[in-house]
Amino acid sequence: MSEDNEDDLHSAPREKISERTVLPPEKLHKRVNYILQKLIIEHSPKEVADMLFGFVNEHYKGDKRIDLALKEFVKEFEKDKEEQE
Repeated sequence: MSEDNEDDLHSAPREKISERTVLPPEKLHKRVNYILQKLIIEHSPKEVADMLFGFVNEHYKGDKRIDLALKEFVKEFEKDKEEQE
């Protein structure tokens, strides 16, 4: 069984979590955020966009075309962000 050795951003000891473990939303958000921040720091914007497209293209199972779903997501995200300010 493979284990996840990714650093948990704000926790002291490194946690080894089985890939079958269901994480609470806050912890999942923190871990994904860490991975994405690391990508952004270590790669060019084009490389990050290419990697994210590859990931989304492989794993997206929605009924809309990827570009339309992404546009809708960004629009909704920006709307929510504007409402919070």
